Amino acid sequence: MIWEYARSSPVDARVMRFVQRYVEAGDLTKREKAQYYFAVALYIYEATGRNEKHRAQAAKYLNEAVRFHTSMEDLAKAILPDLELK
Repeated sequence: MIWEYARSSPVDARVMRFVQRYVEAGDLTKREKAQYYFAVALYIYEATGRNEKHRAQAAKYLNEAVRFHTSMEDLAKAILPDLELK
């Protein structure tokens, strides 16, 4: 999931390696993981100019955030209303 987006630039690849190393494999609470996934979704969404291809990637992370902590759903709808929550 991570590397689909990271191919677009070296900076983005570093961000995605950070997520993989510290969030996906890290010893974090569900709430902490949700917050990081939400931040990654927001970063991808904003950094790509809301590009349609990358919006799907941002939506994946947003859904991961909500999956880990359902309280993120209201925040997601408020800040990123055009990304689909499943």
